[in-house]
Amino acid sequence: VMQIQIVLAYITTAYDKLLGDDWKDGSAVFHAIASDTLRSFEPQEFLIDNALLIRSMTWSTLVVEAALGYWLLWTRTRRWAVLLAIAMHVGFQVFLKLGFFAPAMTIGILSFVSARDARRVLDWRPRLPGQAPARVSEAAAG
Repeated sequence: VMQIQIVLAYITTAYDKLLGDDWKDGSAVFHAIASDTLRSFEPQEFLIDNALLIRSMTWSTLVVEAALGYWLLWTRTRRWAVLLAIAMHVGFQVFLKLGFFAPAMTIGILSFVSARDARRVLDWRPRLPGQAPARVSEAAAG
């Protein structure tokens, strides 16, 4: 059920954004980072003055959100979609004051991670050459 809600959230959000003029004209990111209530810190001049960068950020957010709704459903793209979604929400958390939204979405995205992939992430750690990889016990991982 959570996965369906996450997928619908991305698809409907992208659709709703397409109805707004700020998203169509590419200025939505400008309005967000120019807002005292939304931005986390004062944006740099080069960002505010660069219309091409602002439009690119706006439209890429729209494209990514629309794509995530479908990429999360397809097993061949799911891993990349999870990484992309987490990166996007980390960016939201850093640059915008959205409360618990970004962590909540990130937690929801983790529902798309298989037990096997989660085990592989938990087993991974940097190691010296010739050092055996650490293993998470089956009891702890399952």
